[in-house]
Amino acid sequence: LWVERSLSYAAVIYVSDAYGIGYNEAVLEAALTHNLRFNSSLTVRSYPFSNADSLRQIPRALESFKTWEPTNRTGCSPDGGEFGCSVNNILFVGFDQQAHIFFESATELGVLVEDVPALVLLTDSATSDDLNLLASGSAARRAANGSARILSVGATSDNPRWGQLISDWSQTPASELDAINELLPPEWQLADDLFATTAPIVTSDIARDQAAYAYDAIAALGLLACDIAPAANLPVDFGTLAWSRLTNASGLRFDGLTGTIKFNSFGSRDRSTANFELQNEMLRADGFIPERLGRYDFASDAFAWSDGNTQIYSFGQTGPVLDPVPLPTGSEGDSGWLIKITVTVGVVSVILLLLMARLLYWRVNKYRSRLKQAHARITQLRREKDGSQCTFHFIDADVIRSGRYESLETLPRLQEIRSSHPDWVKTKVLTQESAYGMHGYTRDILAVSHRWETPASPDPKGVQLKATREHLLQHPDIQYVWYDFWCMPQGSDRAPEEKKSFDEMLASVNLLYIGCSVLILQDLSYMSRFWTQFEAWCSMQE
Repeated sequence: LWVERSLSYAAVIYVSDAYGIGYNEAVLEAALTHNLRFNSSLTVRSYPFSNADSLRQIPRALESFKTWEPTNRTGCSPDGGEFGCSVNNILFVGFDQQAHIFFESATELGVLVEDVPALVLLTDSATSDDLNLLASGSAARRAANGSARILSVGATSDNPRWGQLISDWSQTPASELDAINELLPPEWQLADDLFATTAPIVTSDIARDQAAYAYDAIAALGLLACDIAPAANLPVDFGTLAWSRLTNASGLRFDGLTGTIKFNSFGSRDRSTANFELQNEMLRADGFIPERLGRYDFASDAFAWSDGNTQIYSFGQTGPVLDPVPLPTGSEGDSGWLIKITVTVGVVSVILLLLMARLLYWRVNKYRSRLKQAHARITQLRREKDGSQCTFHFIDADVIRSGRYESLETLPRLQEIRSSHPDWVKTKVLTQESAYGMHGYTRDILAVSHRWETPASPDPKGVQLKATREHLLQHPDIQYVWYDFWCMPQGSDRAPEEKKSFDEMLASVNLLYIGCSVLILQDLSYMSRFWTQFEAWCSMQE
């Protein structure tokens, strides 16, 4: 979008949690890739703020942004009758109330002003409801009018499969609803009006953007099952076989509700098959309403614009957003004099720098490693505080592989393993950064997705343990195994610290099924349970 608008400078003001850091790094990487590919000079500067202290730090980030003057134009402060920043292109990455703080601070500090169009991009973490919190009639509310958002969407109106689903939804016979409810526990029973013409699947953008992806994920799982075992029960190593199919160059590909679905070599959905929309947040009589401007097309690396819609910028202005340009430098005689002075100062500066270089060189090398260590420690503390990492317990894979447990019919819960065989239990920290998109633990960690055969024990006869061992014997690189009964404190007799540990691991369990290798122990009952379906779905995400 920046390139299409001929903008050479952009600022990213982002919350310094895992989401914001990841977003900022993705933008910087995309800018670098674009510059290398097209020999261009798109320049991006980043300004972080703390999630815990956003009320003070967002204004500070904006103050720092105001000092950026990529040319000799005078930044954000009034000068010669001109207002606004020399860079009028901002991506804001923040949540909820933080968008409110951003627009109020940006207008108070003169970053966003009337008559100077600015492109303000928001992420999907800031919604129309957040903008509606801005005070009625305020400069901040007017400034937010025309902000834009690029977000991933699910089904689109031009997809015939989505259109057919919506058309057929309300015609679904009641007998099908009854058949589904027979397979669900009471607390999961579906409402009688699920298939009504006013059902959320028909009327809600949330259903379009989320349920459609879930539908395609289950469809992918079903197609894999049919491919692997077309006329028989699924094998115990279905998860491994499914992963092999997904990562194969000629693997699974089909047309779904969210477009053409195919997967990359990491087993994640190819991003080029996803749908991305550009929306304008427009201030109407009843508040902010997102209006669709166009759809990003990966094949052409450009936006396909909607007919009749024109992009609007800050304060509802029609643009254009201008890049910084140099101010006049005076008369030709003054310019010649200035050049002579500049050359002289430059020569002297080079000599001094050469003399100082040797002195500074050893100091830089001396402190570089210390700075890296300090940065790594700060990053670790931040992630522990904001919940972007979690400590999990695992069973040493060699214990299962070697059969040292064979005096037991099956492995007991974690508390008993710790008591009798503490050396079997290993502890490891998993992070969102390594799990999401990178699948950084697939080589050495195996997470087992399974159903519980009884409420008291998931595997009373050791059948699942045997299947896990067979898989480990075929995959000698795996060092750790995660199986909920063996690796999370179980039972009503848990100590308070064990209950706390259980809750923390449960809240981050998606790290295991997204970032690790996953062994799916599937049978007919597995397919009918929510948690197992959720685990299988997570294992196929990017």
